[in-house]
This record gives sequence, structure tokens and C-alpha cells, in this order.
Amino acid sequence: PIIPYEFAYEVADPATNNFHNRVEVKLPNGDVLGSWSVLLPDNIIQTVVYNVTGNQGFRYTITRVPAPPTHTSPSLPPPHHHQAASPPPSNAI
Repeated sequence: PIIPYEFAYEVADPATNNFHNRVEVKLPNGDVLGSWSVLLPDNIIQTVVYNVTGNQGFRYTITRVPAPPTHTSPSLPPPHHHQAASPPPSNAI
């Protein structure tokens, strides 16, 4: 049987410049949707949005944007929640 679940967390530690978050949900139909973001050493926030739907395998998109220069503790993008009917990501493995 498919057991749905959902989890999310965020770490924001300005003392160590450690910022990252993750969210994931498994739907009753078995699809898994999620994302994670991390502040890279070059002050870029990298976000990976992924899904596993049906027989399509793990599919993802990656975005990289500069962290806001005015914040000592850049806020990461909010976790992404995607419906199973969302457009397919650009990459698959």
C-alpha cells in the first residue's frame, strides 16, 4: 500500500553562513514532489525542484539566483509544492 507523507525543514545559521531547506510530499497516488535550496559559498541560492511521477523516473529543474545583498541572513525561497499535473521539469535521469 502507498503511505502518503510530508516533511519540511530549514536551517538558518548566520554564524556559519549555513542556510538550506527541504520539503517533500508523497501523494496518495504514489507521486513524490519536493524541493531543496542551499546557499552556496559564492552567495548564490541554488534550488532543485523535483518529482517522481508514474513511470517517468526522477525529474528535476535547477535554478540559481544571487542571494539578496542587503540581508546578512538571506532568506531562502519558500518550499515548492507542486500538483501532480504540473508541467514536466526540463531534465530527467
